[in-house]
Amino acid sequence: MTPSLSFKKRGITLSGLSVELQGKRILDDVDLEIFPGEIIALLGPSGCGKTTMLRAIAGLQRPSAGEIVVGGQAMTDVAPYRRNVGMVFQSYALFPHMTVAENIVFGLKMHGVAPAERAVVLDAALTMLELSALRDAYPARLSGGQQQRVAIARSIATQPSVLLLDEPLSALDKKLKDDMRSELRTLLKKVGMTAIIVTHDQEEALAIADRVAVMNEGRIVQIGTGGDLYHNPNCRFVADFVGYMNYFEGSIRSGSDQRLELDIGDARLLKARSSAETPATGHVTVAIRPEAITPMPKSAPVDQDEFNIVPACLISEEFLGIVTYLRFQDGKGRDLLVIRSGQSRASPLRVGEHYDLAWPIDVTTLMPAEPQAA
Repeated sequence: MTPSLSFKKRGITLSGLSVELQGKRILDDVDLEIFPGEIIALLGPSGCGKTTMLRAIAGLQRPSAGEIVVGGQAMTDVAPYRRNVGMVFQSYALFPHMTVAENIVFGLKMHGVAPAERAVVLDAALTMLELSALRDAYPARLSGGQQQRVAIARSIATQPSVLLLDEPLSALDKKLKDDMRSELRTLLKKVGMTAIIVTHDQEEALAIADRVAVMNEGRIVQIGTGGDLYHNPNCRFVADFVGYMNYFEGSIRSGSDQRLELDIGDARLLKARSSAETPATGHVTVAIRPEAITPMPKSAPVDQDEFNIVPACLISEEFLGIVTYLRFQDGKGRDLLVIRSGQSRASPLRVGEHYDLAWPIDVTTLMPAEPQAA
């Protein structure tokens, strides 16, 4: 019979969580609900409070205000070693003088688990993470991906209710990092426990997590699935941090129940979707994802009832294999980015030539003026 590990899926609730260090507020009144068995990514720039939140949940950083509840039990004042939380550090922190097996059972030995029980748990962890063939190897002989699996195995050996991962892929090269994204999600779902991953890499967050919390200056600005954040950002900060975006500044000229006409200057109008939140008048920021834009020859017919069109000159072209970045500039000096698939069979474009940039009216988004706290 194959040995197995059992984990209790526990939800996490943060209420009004704040952390101050040397007079500076690192976390600012954060509220967050994480469901049992869910993978959440904390995404944001350096210094926004991601790792501080992770340390507070682990008990390594005492909050100045607020409450941490795990599985219905208040943890704010509970010692770290009593929280039943596993943590995978950025460097993996494996003991170089210990074998894979010795690294995995280290936490069990510290908890005084009997040798017979340690052996059962070890076999289960090695099997679950496909490390059985490496049990006697030392960390120096392992690849980055193998070291990551050992670090996870060591964390889950104590069968914690929550797993915290601090930049777990940052030490890997780009190719291995790309390969490990889907493998890490598969491993976390296989383990089945609630997991929180800290990252500043938007692709990593979108690929691994069930939901992503975008953070800035100690607060959660927006939380949702990758699709929510990408297609419906609630502010410019989120739109910029999750992918690329083109912007026009303008004012609402007229509108109906479905569409608005927007004056962006240069005697040019754009049309955009209207919604209940759209103001009737005033200044707005128009946003368009670069992959939604198609460069067209000046003579090509375009249905202006369905597409927005802006003439622009191609300034530069960057072929990166998977994608090609095309950078344009319109008549008012606004820079516009267009992203094409690297395998696109569309006609080649020439730097210095003028084109019509066309995109569907229905993907034209109006951005709120200021960030909204989630």
